[in-house]
Amino acid sequence: MAFSLSFVLFTLMGIFIAPPVFAHHDTPEPSPPANMVVERTLNKQYCASARSQAEQDCSAVTLEYPEGLDAWLNTWLVDSLRAQLTGIDNQSGSLEDAMDAYVREQTALGVAQNGIGELNIRWQRIGRQGGLQVLVEQGYKIAIKAANGENWRELAVFDHATQTRLMLEDVLVSGQGEQLYQLQADALSAWLQKHDYNANQAAEMIAAMEVKGTDNWAPSQDGLVFSYPQYAVGPRTLGMPVIFIAADKLEGVIRPDVLTAARSWPVDVQKQLMR
Repeated sequence: MAFSLSFVLFTLMGIFIAPPVFAHHDTPEPSPPANMVVERTLNKQYCASARSQAEQDCSAVTLEYPEGLDAWLNTWLVDSLRAQLTGIDNQSGSLEDAMDAYVREQTALGVAQNGIGELNIRWQRIGRQGGLQVLVEQGYKIAIKAANGENWRELAVFDHATQTRLMLEDVLVSGQGEQLYQLQADALSAWLQKHDYNANQAAEMIAAMEVKGTDNWAPSQDGLVFSYPQYAVGPRTLGMPVIFIAADKLEGVIRPDVLTAARSWPVDVQKQLMR
């Protein structure tokens, strides 16, 4: 009995005073979840010669995009980026290889042939609801040693059920194109009047637009947003206008399921884009 009691006391003391066991050193740290989305950034630069940097013809590319989305959407993003560098008919090789080929090609074109000195493309997620997901591409490019560059924005809406991108024509009710254009024109006029143009000036600017309306769309809180390209409706100082049309005004014009998703959309896309 004495032996048993001593043994128990010794054991209990060991529990409290024994040095810690480092068993966790032998346990590998868990990998990040398969669906964890991270932002990836790729950079490539190439210069034509070893002269001073001020004299060189150089081209640089920066690509930023989310990784860890659904596999089909990851593939779509990478294919889209590669196509912007190599053309839609050349989809072989890695994205890094395409970037390297691009900067070398643009440097070879040089100033004389308007080679691109800088190309920046960034894709971001801006909301998911009701089986729909929105990504936005913000881009900028400028020719080698040019004074001004070009900005662009592309909204991309994806249907997770069909694993496809939804274009405006896919969600527009048949025969409602003219009605949608009028709603866009009204919203664009209101946007211009908020930017110091009167109603007559806004009407003249819209009438002078080379392209009627825009198909660059996305759901937003309680409606849809539409983005116009730079210079589409006015001077460079106006940037890329983004207009909003409430879901109630789009009844009978846009598919009901898209409007349902928009009514509970978690992000004010217009505000997000204009930040």
